[in-house]
Amino acid sequence: QEFHNAIFLWINLGSKDNPVVNDFMDDARQVSWFGGSRMHDESPVIHKLLKMGQQHDEKEVGDDKPHSDIILWCRRYQTDTKKFTPYVCFGRLTYHSHVPQSHPLKFIWNLVDYDGLKNHSDKAVRERFAAFTT
Repeated sequence: QEFHNAIFLWINLGSKDNPVVNDFMDDARQVSWFGGSRMHDESPVIHKLLKMGQQHDEKEVGDDKPHSDIILWCRRYQTDTKKFTPYVCFGRLTYHSHVPQSHPLKFIWNLVDYDGLKNHSDKAVRERFAAFTT
């Protein structure tokens, strides 16, 4: 979902009968995302994602983490109930790579807040992150 100053990236994990698979990798430090069926290299939202995801180095914040205006929201398909979990926010993303001219477009994003989620002082946050990423 696109806003003036940010983009919320909504990702379904483990979708039933989906030919593409969004998932976490590199011990959940990265996540893959496939753009929608109508998205292509010249789509305005793809240009905005690339610009926002790559400009993070120019806007450092006080905690030595890159600033990012792309926010990750995930939900996971549960095969036992045949339903999706509610969406959970996993923080900021920065651009890692993408496959131009692919259909659907494939992106790999870095989770800026990985350490904060993995080592959070609240056990429930750590467990929820682990449940989504393992």
